[in-house]
Amino acid sequence: MPVTGISVAYATAGALIAYSGIKGATIADTVKQVLAGNLNVTNTEPIGTPPASGSTDQGNTGSSAIAPGASQETWIKQFLSGIGAPATQANISSMTDWMAHEEPSSDWSHWNNPMNTTLRMPGSQSQNSVGVQSYPSLSEGLQASIATVTSGLYEDILLQLRAGNGLKSGAGHGLLTWSGGGYSSV
Repeated sequence: MPVTGISVAYATAGALIAYSGIKGATIADTVKQVLAGNLNVTNTEPIGTPPASGSTDQGNTGSSAIAPGASQETWIKQFLSGIGAPATQANISSMTDWMAHEEPSSDWSHWNNPMNTTLRMPGSQSQNSVGVQSYPSLSEGLQASIATVTSGLYEDILLQLRAGNGLKSGAGHGLLTWSGGGYSSV
């Protein structure tokens, strides 16, 4: 069977869809990264590991490993780094408040899922009727939270955090979506 342009196009489209799903990115974002030359598909580092010095790889979102028992602030800073946002006081404060809407501050790391994301990951298990997952480690919960926020459904949240503004204004739609209609501000 000869290889045709159409079969190559189908294979490429399938690869883009699969890669987007694995990385928790939208297909549009993956295509943009490919066209910009910023997608390093041979990177075998854990999601979010900072790129090597001088690298311009923007496609490596997520977080490097986070130690069991890490502080809430450490988790937040890793999360912000993973989504490409600065660790400003406004961002840290907003994230602390957002997390308090999901879990009491005294139990912020409940199920290794401080944000109560529903994204299924290898080894995760559903914990309630809406599908909030428990993860085997804080690192996996962090990666799932990053993948969820960067999925394309929370652009207003990303804009505010990446600008260093926190979530006190301008992220109501994303927070409403995240909470299933439960809250629109932190």
